Amino acid sequence: MKTQILSTRVDEASAIEIQELANEMGLDKSSFLKRIILSGLHEYKLNHAIELFNSNKVSLSRAAELADIPLYEFISLMPDNRMELNYTADNFQSDMELEL
Repeated sequence: MKTQILSTRVDEASAIEIQELANEMGLDKSSFLKRIILSGLHEYKLNHAIELFNSNKVSLSRAAELADIPLYEFISLMPDNRMELNYTADNFQSDMELEL
């Protein structure tokens, strides 16, 4: 996989904290930051998908796709994130037509 170098500025206290946490984990600063960025990206995508689903802007399957997780996993998150399944007879009919 091709990678790109990204850079950003943080205040001195954050830089010290980043270095300390990286040392605790036995990682160099770059590897630690990569983990943090990817973790944050995953969390952002999930929260954004939940927000879009809760505001009825995307379907359940589209929300799972946006979160980059399997549909069953997204469904399993519903109770903890106050999501309701608003699946109507029309939704069912549309899904059935897609299957045909």
